[in-house]
Amino acid sequence: MKRIGLLKTLAVVTAIIGSGLALNQTTAQAKGFTWLKTKDYSANPPLYAANTPGQSVTMWNWNHTKKLHNLRNYPRTQWSVVQSVKMYNPKKMRGNKTGIYYKLVKGNKYGYVHRNFVNRVTQNSGTGTVTPSPKPSNDLNNLPKVDPKLIDEKLNQELISLFPGAVRDTKLQKLAEQWAVMPGLTSTPGNTSPFTQKLIDNLGNKKESSMQMFWADAHPAGWAGGSALENNLYSGKITFSQYIDSYAKSVKFDTSKFAGWSIGAYAYPDTNNNYSSFVVLLLPNN
Repeated sequence: MKRIGLLKTLAVVTAIIGSGLALNQTTAQAKGFTWLKTKDYSANPPLYAANTPGQSVTMWNWNHTKKLHNLRNYPRTQWSVVQSVKMYNPKKMRGNKTGIYYKLVKGNKYGYVHRNFVNRVTQNSGTGTVTPSPKPSNDLNNLPKVDPKLIDEKLNQELISLFPGAVRDTKLQKLAEQWAVMPGLTSTPGNTSPFTQKLIDNLGNKKESSMQMFWADAHPAGWAGGSALENNLYSGKITFSQYIDSYAKSVKFDTSKFAGWSIGAYAYPDTNNNYSSFVVLLLPNN
């Protein structure tokens, strides 16, 4: 899910074609995943291990066109994370098409896996002690308080209404509203984004992994580099619903396919400089 710095960007599509992202591989990647951004940890790589020993998790080559290994065969192996890569998956039909993948290395074996499938090793002794996945909690009292001025219930409901048939869920709504406190999905090895961590803490890794998340970070209103879509929203040329619809089409996210799913949604109010930033959390009911 999540991963952007201080100056936030709107569209995933813009990020893909933008020239400011670090591409450390050839751009001839049409058949596989595309690299958007990388970080190197080879000088002092942290140790990670499978968070669910025995689970089948493919370890891929650099652009996900070849299966190299499977974490299922290395249930207690401690892997060095030498690199994290933000990748774009062109084959994903809906939801966020980008994700953070770690390059795991052990001796002459290596492979790329999504960060959700591994946890950092807290002790390096024997097979090591792996940080356990937090158990899901139904107690939302541990969530930071959100300034009421940052909650526009009417706008949030308008956002939810754009997902016909989705069922508003109180817990997901409270979690979505945490976007006001900790927006963005930036994460590095050993440092999961605060927003993602709150989802894991309250839902568990399994549910968090099955979640569909539709979101956009935004430049502050009036910033000269803002996208035309954002500027049209800020100037009142388009409504919020029209903005969401246009954004969804630009990233090929079909909002009509979530009937029966649980939903929580948050959007910054139009009185805030982050207006146009939003997040939608969707969970299948199965």
